[in-house]
Amino acid sequence: MTQAITTAVVSIEPSSDAIVLQLRDEILKVKDFAVARKVTSVQAAEDATNDLSIISNLKKSLEDKRKEYLKPLQEYTKNINDTFKLISEPLLEADKITRDKVLAFKQRQEQLRQEAEAAVRLQREADEAARKVREATGEIIQEQTEAPVEVPPEIPTRVFSDLGTSGIVTARKWEVVDFTTLPDKYKEPNTVLIGKIIRAGGDIAGIRTWEEQTLRVTTKGSGIEAGGQDAASC
Repeated sequence: MTQAITTAVVSIEPSSDAIVLQLRDEILKVKDFAVARKVTSVQAAEDATNDLSIISNLKKSLEDKRKEYLKPLQEYTKNINDTFKLISEPLLEADKITRDKVLAFKQRQEQLRQEAEAAVRLQREADEAARKVREATGEIIQEQTEAPVEVPPEIPTRVFSDLGTSGIVTARKWEVVDFTTLPDKYKEPNTVLIGKIIRAGGDIAGIRTWEEQTLRVTTKGSGIEAGGQDAASC
């Protein structure tokens, strides 16, 4: 039986990769040429357009190389996370079950204590009412012989054990029930949806729109667009 492979060797030094170094050199040359370029004629604009296509291809090549380095690491990271998540799920479940049971016990004990206190209070009120009747009428009223209600001791909010401490805390929760009354500083615009509506020619209250010229370059055969930004955002 062959032993399963549990380790792997991956490339983590792109700075020493010959292809990456070649891309770096080409990018530096393109950058220097762009700095020195003067676009003062139609021919110069055509030449610049060709270079923009070259830049687009360099971007894609560099991004492909970056993904090539990251992909195995991302796959290993996902496998590691999935494995530990699978192992930890019963642990998290045990944690929740135990917490819920301790909390339920403390809540039940507190409920019993409050009920006992209420019973004692009612008993005292009945005894006081009977005393007042005796004082007012001289009538002999038979004393209650019921055993007094015992009030359980208050359960501490914190429990100290040999291995740790548990305590009850009060957490504040929240949810939005009426967005229209929410203060503006807590509202965030849906920039993706706004951009789609504005690009389609729509208008939105509170949004200022304008037109701005940008340059879009499409590399032949690849459908890659280089340059140009959405001017619909504020």
